Amino acid sequence: MYNSRLDMKEYLWTASGFEPYGDSWKYGAIKAVLSSTLETESIRVEGVYQIEVPDEVIQLCREIEKVGGRALLVGGSVRDAIISAELPGYDLKPKDYDLEVYGIEPDDLMKILEINFVLSQENKFGKAFEVIKIKINGWKEPLDISIPRQDSKVGDGHGDFEITACPGMNIREAALRRDLKINSCAYDPLTRIMYDPYGGIEGIRNKVIEVTDKKSFQEDALRIYRIMQFVGRFDYTVSDETVALCREMVENGVIDKLSIDRISDEIKKFMIKSRKPSAGMEFALKIGLLEKYWPEAFALVGVPQEKSWHPEGDVWKHTMQVMDAAAMIADREKLDDTQRSILLWSALDHDLGKPVTTAISETGKIISHGHEEAGVEPAMNLFARFAKPGEPKTGINMEVRNAVAALVKDHLRPKEMWIDIVKKEQKLRGRIGRLARRLEKSGTSIYMLSLLAEADQRGRNGVENRPLERENVEELIEWQTWLWEKSKEQNVITAAPKMICRGETIKRLGGEMKSGPWIGAISECVFQDQMEGSVTNEDEATERAAYYFGILTERVRIVSRETERDERSIWEEIRMADDPRVYCVTV
Repeated sequence: MYNSRLDMKEYLWTASGFEPYGDSWKYGAIKAVLSSTLETESIRVEGVYQIEVPDEVIQLCREIEKVGGRALLVGGSVRDAIISAELPGYDLKPKDYDLEVYGIEPDDLMKILEINFVLSQENKFGKAFEVIKIKINGWKEPLDISIPRQDSKVGDGHGDFEITACPGMNIREAALRRDLKINSCAYDPLTRIMYDPYGGIEGIRNKVIEVTDKKSFQEDALRIYRIMQFVGRFDYTVSDETVALCREMVENGVIDKLSIDRISDEIKKFMIKSRKPSAGMEFALKIGLLEKYWPEAFALVGVPQEKSWHPEGDVWKHTMQVMDAAAMIADREKLDDTQRSILLWSALDHDLGKPVTTAISETGKIISHGHEEAGVEPAMNLFARFAKPGEPKTGINMEVRNAVAALVKDHLRPKEMWIDIVKKEQKLRGRIGRLARRLEKSGTSIYMLSLLAEADQRGRNGVENRPLERENVEELIEWQTWLWEKSKEQNVITAAPKMICRGETIKRLGGEMKSGPWIGAISECVFQDQMEGSVTNEDEATERAAYYFGILTERVRIVSRETERDERSIWEEIRMADDPRVYCVTV
């Protein structure tokens, strides 16, 4: 007989002979397949690691427990909690949560998720269960849910796996497919028990990276780049066996089969998250990754430097010290991800021109004149290796590339300006404003250039113990401080001054001339005058624009006639010049 204490759905299930487990009736008849050996051969650690788990995750774990299943946290949130507890100086807050659900078949798990969450159509899955992402209101990152599974490699691509859901696995069996032992731990949010089937906690304590299972690791070559990332983030060492395995995989060409997008994503993480990037780069060097896939960076190894300027050794060692300094400066300045990526890439790339410019002077000193400009091409070539052929917008984005190219080209400019103006007593005129303008065009600023200059100076022996606080920078780099103060006076640290001469004004000068590079060329000429103080208002700017228009129009016509070049290309050449006014003298 219908019991009023139960709603109709519960009554119908009970009448059908189903014994509800808690209030599990609301999901239908779910058959739990939880292994009796779930915790077999896994070290249990109770009450030591406390992970702050959101209420939404706790509630889902309880719902899964009601039907006889078990939900455990796995992945980065667990690893970071152990690192934060075991290693001083780390306080890593979880940014996402990954749940692995034991004891419930995929279809039954879907019933639970559909009742508790709104699922998008693309998230629905069937027998080939892999991962489902649950969007929760107010969460920046989704909640990832998976079932223990077996993966069988059936091809060379990332997706060429045959996946079989195995909810009856125990924790040790499921963790075998984790890439590294430090990533193999699992945490029960309800009991607060940590499971450690492969010695992940010990690896974290000893700061050693080791693969969990050789066969499983080899199935995805991207894991080599993941090791590089973790080494850079946490300054870990890599076991000899793991180094040998990675070197063997690199030699066998497995990296060739990875997609550009997957590689570039992992490199982005390396640049953004590394606290000791030199450690990750040294690992990449040790396994042959740089020599084969980063030849522009590998070329720095063994390139000599003048000891009086660089007591630390060759260009490679200097570059590694600069990258580490850049990471510390990025932390101090609280740079966002894009700025941090620009600074770290610039640190790596700033001396890429030295291998082709290094020579012995007449006095016997090692010199590398012009290496800053010579470094732009190899820097761009290095970026191109992480983008699809013919698709420059893939891989490392263009915003980062353009900014890095500008910083590499101008990384010695602050010191040169300081020598000219302070030591040689030349006039400042508009040099700082022009520098700010040039950098702004490439998506960066004097602020970022000054940070690179500081990292460059810190990247040598003898300054390791200098305080990092900005107020101490003056003691370290006199010319950087000079640039900083002069840029503050002109209000151009983070952006160039606004142009007085407007584009509409210049267009009127051209009559029937259509829009084109000639407008930018004349604007730049007037802007140079503005930076030097000879143009201070709109009337003066208009007068000067008319002057440049008259001269340059005639010059362009003459050159076009004499060289048979298209006039537009000549205007473009003028527009791109550091100081286009020189074309008013000679073209």
